[in-house]
Amino acid sequence: MWNPLRVFFEHDYRWNELDKTLTDAFEKVKAERSLVFSWLNYFRKKDNENEKLQQKVQYALGKHDAEIDAIKNEIKGLKEAVKSAKISPFPDQIRTKSGLESGLVSGPKFQGGFVNRIVAMVRPQRKEFVMQKILDMVEKGAYTTKQVETVIVREKGLCGRTAFYDYMKELKYQNLVRTAQKKGRKILISE
Repeated sequence: MWNPLRVFFEHDYRWNELDKTLTDAFEKVKAERSLVFSWLNYFRKKDNENEKLQQKVQYALGKHDAEIDAIKNEIKGLKEAVKSAKISPFPDQIRTKSGLESGLVSGPKFQGGFVNRIVAMVRPQRKEFVMQKILDMVEKGAYTTKQVETVIVREKGLCGRTAFYDYMKELKYQNLVRTAQKKGRKILISE
């Protein structure tokens, strides 16, 4: 006997299997699609971050370029200042001298450019040099302030009296030199 419902039951199993397979396939497609979209969102986010970073870097480079230009201009100005300082170390200073010159007058005195350059280079280091000479004298023997002044100012001509006493104050302030009594005299001793 032939049962017409039998065809449906036989095909029902195949339909269920096909339905299950299609459902699984569509679930996988959905999962793949959501994964692709999550990667797309991730890459968009990274692209935006990279774009912002690139803008920051370009801004920083532009800022550095401006700073480099400013430093170049400052260096150029300093070079010009050094050149003008070599030509005339103290342009605003006018020297006046009272009294007659000691010694014979043998004509105009000329100094070469080399000597002027050496003097211009030594002038800024003069203070430390004179202070070191004062310290050397104090360490060598028992000299009074007046004796050290005579040697440094009059004999060697390293500085003037005012500068000498300024240097002495600075040495005393730095506790490198102090006065002490020895045989009724005030002498300088080094610390």
